[in-house]
Amino acid sequence: MRLFGKPILALSAGVIGLVGALAGAAPSAAAPAAASFGAPVALTASAAPRLPLGATLLGTVAAQQTMHLDVTLNMRDQAGLEALLNGLSNQNSPYFRDFLTSAQIGAMFGPTLGQLAEVENALRAAGLTPGQVEPNRLAIPVTATAAQVERAFGIRLLSYRLSGGRIAYANASAPHVGAVVAPLVSGVLGLDDLYQLQNMAEHVTAPAAPAAKPAAAVPALEGPQPCLAAGDEAVKYGSYTANQIAEHYGLAALYTIGDLGQGVHVAVAEFEPNLASDISAYEACYKIHTTVHWRSIDGGVGTGDGSGEAALDIEQIASLAPDSVIDVYQVPNTISDFFDMFNTFVNTGDDKVLNVSWGLCEPDFSSTQITEISTAIQQADAEGKTIVAAAGDTGSTDCYGGTTDATTLAVDSPASSPYVVAVGGTHIASDAPLSPETVFNESIPVTEGGSGAAGGGLSTVWCMPSYQYQSTIPGLDNPTYSESNSSCKGTTAGTNAKGLVRQVPDISADADPYSGYVIYFDGAWEGGWGGTSASTTVMAAIAALIDASPYCVDWKTGDAGLLPQTLYKTVAAQEALAYPASSSQVPAIISDVTSGNNDYTISGYTGGLYPATRGYDMASGLGVPLVMGFTSNLQASAYWSGLASMMCRTLAPAANRYPKVTGVSPKTGTAGKSITVTLHGSGFLAIPGADIAKIVTGPLTHLKTYLMTAHCKSLTVCTVTLPALSARTVDISMSVAASQYSAYNKGDRFTYVNKKKTQAPSIVDAARFTFT
Repeated sequence: MRLFGKPILALSAGVIGLVGALAGAAPSAAAPAAASFGAPVALTASAAPRLPLGATLLGTVAAQQTMHLDVTLNMRDQAGLEALLNGLSNQNSPYFRDFLTSAQIGAMFGPTLGQLAEVENALRAAGLTPGQVEPNRLAIPVTATAAQVERAFGIRLLSYRLSGGRIAYANASAPHVGAVVAPLVSGVLGLDDLYQLQNMAEHVTAPAAPAAKPAAAVPALEGPQPCLAAGDEAVKYGSYTANQIAEHYGLAALYTIGDLGQGVHVAVAEFEPNLASDISAYEACYKIHTTVHWRSIDGGVGTGDGSGEAALDIEQIASLAPDSVIDVYQVPNTISDFFDMFNTFVNTGDDKVLNVSWGLCEPDFSSTQITEISTAIQQADAEGKTIVAAAGDTGSTDCYGGTTDATTLAVDSPASSPYVVAVGGTHIASDAPLSPETVFNESIPVTEGGSGAAGGGLSTVWCMPSYQYQSTIPGLDNPTYSESNSSCKGTTAGTNAKGLVRQVPDISADADPYSGYVIYFDGAWEGGWGGTSASTTVMAAIAALIDASPYCVDWKTGDAGLLPQTLYKTVAAQEALAYPASSSQVPAIISDVTSGNNDYTISGYTGGLYPATRGYDMASGLGVPLVMGFTSNLQASAYWSGLASMMCRTLAPAANRYPKVTGVSPKTGTAGKSITVTLHGSGFLAIPGADIAKIVTGPLTHLKTYLMTAHCKSLTVCTVTLPALSARTVDISMSVAASQYSAYNKGDRFTYVNKKKTQAPSIVDAARFTFT
């Protein structure tokens, strides 16, 4: 394995280029930049890219062809940014919950205004016109003719016909800048358009055999309900309507407490157009009114109905988080425009979640491209923004079907980037909560109904980030399939002594089109849609619901979303609940996937390297989400630990995280009768069913516990109906969302007294001897 330069904790140093000149080409002898900025220095991270298989040289690019470039800049304080990222979910860190704005990130960690001006002046001296720089100071946009670009950077631009017939261009050598500004510039994006992003949607056009895939019913559940046409299509294909997906993963239970993602802006990256009429018809079916905006970036994508990917993404998020606002980023399909999309997301204040159902295998990205996209992703995380990305649909051989070597193990980017939540895929056989899932794998030829397999495996670019290195989570350091690299040792805040590399995916959801989704596309209902595009939309909707969650509101968490460091920290802290030792125990937060693997055998690989196992594995990640907790009889519960409540608690301020009872009113009542009292304190949740009060009474040899639902109208006041007990003094403790019970104190005591007696109770609970 070769890592490109220094791993994650030293991105500012850049990454070694994918070196290799294009066949039949020689770099131009033109002198780049002005002499006043020193001798030309090659930006090796932007060296000539590797040609796709089957590319044919046509000649030079027309001199007047317009090009849109980004001159990317090194972060001035990359180490400081990484320290912030590592501390955002660490309650002991001074950076805990210290989310920044784009402008703050630029000012604190990016190049200074003076350094920025130096690079802009160098570009002007070379005959280029710098554009408006975003507040994060990550890149300088430039629009110029091909002749101006060649002259400014001392390169030759060549034209190629690719195997599919598309005409593309690429630089024949690394660009050059003056030695004075070379330390400030990390690379140049937009010098080639050889590779295009691939979507991760899968669609089967023939219904599944009923004997193998039972048809799904459409029960009356919480949340948006489908119309008859959508339900009929679901039954025909053995697919699931949005309300069934919501029930299965616990989203429907959040709807019952008023959480439908209200007001959260979800950005959706699309490299194809879609019909607004399709979205309108889908929303009319579900009787929802999700606001959808379309935003053109770098010229947009034109008009038309697309392939169905955009319709799948928008419609699923709309029906799973119906009160969110969806901002569709329509972007031309080049990797440099892909970077611009991420940079737009970072610098747009409203959008809190980004859904990316497109990507490429890691080897198809140049070092500048993959580094700068990942730097933008880091900045999004520093702002508290969630990015979810599809892990791919060709199993552990992610380059299969692309333009590079298809037989080797590879993972998808940007899913492999640290600080992205990489989403894998599963197959569900029933929408019932906690019904077992298997890894999505339909390894038969497409002509026979095949539709891909869940992506996952080891990055060849990134070291394991510190947030992923959680020794308490089973499987993350599995010697059977973990891999290390000496360059990674000690790179994750001193914990990664073995030098482990980034493992993908992080989490999964249903992606098998044979247990797939129903969408409205090109004027008609279609079942049998899936792929990790679909599972990614589930996670984007969950992130929006968590951002809007009353748990986060009550605990004053802010936008918890689905930040990856918070996700891993939460699962690690609840490892025994997420992966219970006994099958009779109900899991919390995560439902483990332990069946299947992601060998996409059509690629020729049958090594079985990544099987689903207990805990983390590279076929399903941590498992699938349990957004709301479930009781032992599988009833959704606002009290029991779910992903939404635990993500919010992890980021909650310490003073709000756990309850405390400081007063009881009245403090006495008649023995032998139940009585309703008011509890005063802090850390309560004004969420129906989320708070439980407890009394433990009796001698040590015969202790008896009473649990009572508390009805909290605020974070400081609750009412509880106490059981009828004989004369005694009891302490009332509180637990919220399966937290530890509050510590006993004098303020939480209530005394039952005999009606005709005023003396102290004759019974003193032995349990109270330990009270403080």
